[in-house]
Amino acid sequence: MIFNLFCFMFAVRKIVTIVPKKIYSIQFEGESSDSFHLLFDRWNDISWLYMFFNDQRHHELLKNYFYTSSIDAIKYTIELAGEMEKRIYNAAKGIGNEKLSDLFKPLSKKERTPYPRMKIYGPDYARWLRVYGIKIDEDLYIITGGGIKLTKKMQQSPFLEEQLERLKVVKEYLKSNGITSFDDIEWIL
Repeated sequence: MIFNLFCFMFAVRKIVTIVPKKIYSIQFEGESSDSFHLLFDRWNDISWLYMFFNDQRHHELLKNYFYTSSIDAIKYTIELAGEMEKRIYNAAKGIGNEKLSDLFKPLSKKERTPYPRMKIYGPDYARWLRVYGIKIDEDLYIITGGGIKLTKKMQQSPFLEEQLERLKVVKEYLKSNGITSFDDIEWIL
């Protein structure tokens, strides 16, 4: 029997502004950029997506989404990631009818304030895309990462378990630094 042991060690390096007074993103120690940009770069990287969707576990799970080809999944992921990123920017900038609070949903029914963990789903026909973050205040969010969710529960995927740990680390960081508003974020920047 083979056991996978995952030990996640994350430390917040800094908070990065995505859209002032609306969306911020965490850059973790050892990472080349913030979580928001790394995520969308990955979802537009054909090589990374090819490896992801051709992994045996992921390839089998694609059938739940009616995709038999990893090539189709790659094509749709790139297309929908672009749409998702545009929706986030537009909502944050007040362009169109959507607000950030329309996009972000609680990660679970048990989420409580302060610092509820939140998620954004991808568009209807590729709901496997997820952006994860923490709500600081009304229409004020910090992005912690994201992923492709092909499993029923996050705990069933090592990639998504990592996202849960990132959320936990950032939540503790926000608590320990007393960050509860835009002014607090600006002070740390």
